[in-house]
Amino acid sequence: MSAYNFGKMTGILTGVVIGLVVLAVIFVICNKNRKLKTEYDERQQILRGNGYRFGFYAMTVWAGIQILLAAMDIELPLQPVTQAFSCIFVGVLADVLYCIFHDAYWGLNNNRKRYMIAFLIIAALNFAIAFGAYKSGNLIVDGKLGAVGTNLLCAILFLLTGVALIIQQIREKSPEKE
Repeated sequence: MSAYNFGKMTGILTGVVIGLVVLAVIFVICNKNRKLKTEYDERQQILRGNGYRFGFYAMTVWAGIQILLAAMDIELPLQPVTQAFSCIFVGVLADVLYCIFHDAYWGLNNNRKRYMIAFLIIAALNFAIAFGAYKSGNLIVDGKLGAVGTNLLCAILFLLTGVALIIQQIREKSPEKE
């Protein structure tokens, strides 16, 4: 393993570990009872199980499409790390959207306002990282979305989640809902 690959791997691993620690802190701060675990009622748990299933199917279909494209020698404009992350992105997005639109996203102990602020901060930080990479010429490498593209995908994920939450909130307040 070359020094460059070891450094890159160490950087990615460090980023993942820091991300998980930050995520745990966000959960504790954003839950009303300051617990790490979000609590759901039985109905929400069943619907969240469906969301996970749809997320799995979406991820599997996207991975299958990537395999099919690779078999046809069609390359996506994504570097390997970003392409692998795109499967996670598709699966998480399918799960999140299903849960939001089936009223199984917010837990019983969630402080929605705190979570929305956290989402905005996370999206903004990831957009800032992606923009910095764009300015330095590292976002697109050899015509492909580079490893920093994972930050762009993460920012887009949080942005789409926020938009879906706003749409669902509007739907819940509409007179047709009553």
